Amino acid sequence: WHGEAVGRRRDGTRFPQSLTLTVADDGGVVCVVRDITDRREQRRRLRDARRFTEELVENAPFGMFRLDENLRITYENPRAEEIIGLPDGKETSDAIGVDIRELPPIVETGQADLFSALLEGETVEFDFPFESIYGKVAYFTGRAVPLYRDGEFDGAILMATDISDRRRKERELERQREQLAALDELNDVVRGITEAVINQSTREEIERVVCERLAGSDSYRFAWTGSVDSKLQLVPHVEAGTEGSLDGLVLSTDPADPTGQGPIGRAIRSREAQVNRHVHEDTDHDRRFHSEAAIPIVHQGTLYGVLAVYSGRPDAFAENEREVLAQLGEVIGHAISAVNNKRALMSDEVTELELLVPDLDEPIDVPTEELTVNVDRAVPVGDEHLLYGTATPGSVPALRALCEQLPGWERTRIISETDDEVRFEQQLSEPPIGSIVAAYGGFFEGGRIESGEYTVTIALPPGTDIRQVVEDIREMYPNVESRSQRQTTREKQLPGQPVPVLTEKLTERQSGVLEAAYYAGFFEWPRERSGEEVAASLGIGASTFHQHLRKAERKLLDVLFELD
Repeated sequence: WHGEAVGRRRDGTRFPQSLTLTVADDGGVVCVVRDITDRREQRRRLRDARRFTEELVENAPFGMFRLDENLRITYENPRAEEIIGLPDGKETSDAIGVDIRELPPIVETGQADLFSALLEGETVEFDFPFESIYGKVAYFTGRAVPLYRDGEFDGAILMATDISDRRRKERELERQREQLAALDELNDVVRGITEAVINQSTREEIERVVCERLAGSDSYRFAWTGSVDSKLQLVPHVEAGTEGSLDGLVLSTDPADPTGQGPIGRAIRSREAQVNRHVHEDTDHDRRFHSEAAIPIVHQGTLYGVLAVYSGRPDAFAENEREVLAQLGEVIGHAISAVNNKRALMSDEVTELELLVPDLDEPIDVPTEELTVNVDRAVPVGDEHLLYGTATPGSVPALRALCEQLPGWERTRIISETDDEVRFEQQLSEPPIGSIVAAYGGFFEGGRIESGEYTVTIALPPGTDIRQVVEDIREMYPNVESRSQRQTTREKQLPGQPVPVLTEKLTERQSGVLEAAYYAGFFEWPRERSGEEVAASLGIGASTFHQHLRKAERKLLDVLFELD
């Protein structure tokens, strides 16, 4: 008989013993006793070490995979199962028993042969993204260590950590750094463009400076500008860095046309910057960009065209960058407007165009046969406009009814009413005809509403595409008709034409405040409207109104007293 028992020494202490009992030939018993205290302690330590190892593997914060001598996966710890996305209720992974080099997700990474080095006793380090057999996306990093037993290769332990969250944070930080760098560069480019366009004398030169500066920066690949023709097709003007990729380009701004549903069509229709990010490289238009932005070129409600900018950064044109580009669109619009106005002022001849908008009285209950309205001035106020004019005596009800019918005519204020005439101020939420023709360097001479018909006279620089002007106006007034057209040689300042001192000396805000104050009767005695009332029409505070007015008056007086 052989077994273990508890023995007692002479001093009374107990100890574990290995006991062997054998019956001798004479019937006696041979008893062999061994003290196994040290053996017991060693076994306990081994058991504790094994338990510790198992607990360590089971609770490790990283994934552990056991590979056999053929590099087949034989074990995955719980963290490894989390990383690969083992479905709930599934006890073991389908990867068990598969050579790691033949596992589809590993093969797709292109790193499968890397693990063959384990067979040569080399430690392998790896770092790559992959999608597990259960569709879980992770970014693996770690190492695989070869194991040996009795000098023979016995497989390997693979330890892997999912650093997807860290990689996302790193990419986000990198993206933010790129955006800040791009924003800094864009601000420098915009400052350079702003300075450069001031010295340009034509619209083409302005747009060329813009496109070349943007395409020459590190943040953008190429840029181009275009405008919309009467058929709602986009006509490219100037391009830089495109390498001919715009040849044959056909884009529409019509939302019903598939080519008009992109950022450019949306920007034209909304007059707001539009962005398309993370564009696939298989785009038919060009393979050299990942993000695109379309910036409307607008000034005082007039749309001059669109600026298209393209970047190789997938997440370019974030909010701050988009705002700066939108400001650039306004700068370009302002510059084009200034060039057109300068061209109109320097020309000795103008084309006078008289337009008719018929049948305004159909929805109005108040008779308009005896109503005559003269529109004398259109003053821009940001994206809106104020119209000033006169009407026949006693026509206030008919005037209000008429203004309610006209598109974009929001609010009518009566400045004064006498036996001779009614003077009024009209707020417009949409650009008036005069603002539309300003895009062509023209200006508003006057308007008249009589017998339900609205007649407008505008002046345009020679060489202007009159047909295109009329088409643009028809977008707001579909029934507009061209009544007459004639060439006129200017011998003096025409009614409605911008006075040079206003355009040269005053800012837009100062000029607008001064004109509004004048036509609203602020300078009459007694005053027909107070500064607070004029400021309310302009949508600014009274103190701001008086500040702009004083500066404008000062500049005009400087000009007056500098003359001989």
